[in-house]
Amino acid sequence: MRSIVVSALILIAATVTNGQTVIKKTEGGQTVVTTTTGGQTMEKKTEGGRTMIRIEGGAFIPELGCVLGDEGKQVKVLHAMPGANRPKAYAGIDVQANDLILMVNAKTLKTAAAFKTLYESLAPGDTITLGIKRGEAMHLASFLKADPKDMPRDRKIVIKKNN
Repeated sequence: MRSIVVSALILIAATVTNGQTVIKKTEGGQTVVTTTTGGQTMEKKTEGGRTMIRIEGGAFIPELGCVLGDEGKQVKVLHAMPGANRPKAYAGIDVQANDLILMVNAKTLKTAAAFKTLYESLAPGDTITLGIKRGEAMHLASFLKADPKDMPRDRKIVIKKNN
């Protein structure tokens, strides 16, 4: 199903496929894309060359600029910041949108909430090793958890949990 409405310089497009709803709204120089899958919502707002992401019901990896969400009983990378935009120490970590995160530090992962709990239990400087599935290929990606005070502050990230 797809519908488009044009009114007073506002363009709204809605698409529903495979249980996922994507709504794109453009007004002036601002574009907002809202994606809803299951109980999770990710909103990506672009204005003046800057992008802000808000997610409800998921998790975030600040070092990699990755937004994680649940897809069935797996954790999916919904958005990944390009390596060139990450802090230098994390630029070469191979994580992309649509990757599945199957494990973290040798622990099986089934939900973004489980990732968030495990991530928050780690101290700055601890090694994080992700077991990643991309298509049929699998690989590991390892990096050190950053100290929040050392991370760039030029981002606005809002993560809300349902409840």
